Amino acid sequence: MNDEERIDLLTRLDERTLNIWRSVDKLERHQSEENGMLRTIAQDVVENTAWRRTSKWLLGLGISTIVAVIIMLIEIAKGVN
Repeated sequence: MNDEERIDLLTRLDERTLNIWRSVDKLERHQSEENGMLRTIAQDVVENTAWRRTSKWLLGLGISTIVAVIIMLIEIAKGVN
């Protein structure tokens, strides 16, 4: 292998190395963005779960209250007759 071929080979190797580094850098930035998105989605899931639990609790309380009021009104109506 002569000097010109070596220089050509080293130049191509250097270009490939730079391309690999650029690609790795892009992948790392993309992965970082995805991790941030996943973190946001996980926080949204936790918040939605808390709202669903609260809504179920309030709905159960509301239904129980309505049933109790209806029973009270029936008892009052029976006492009036």
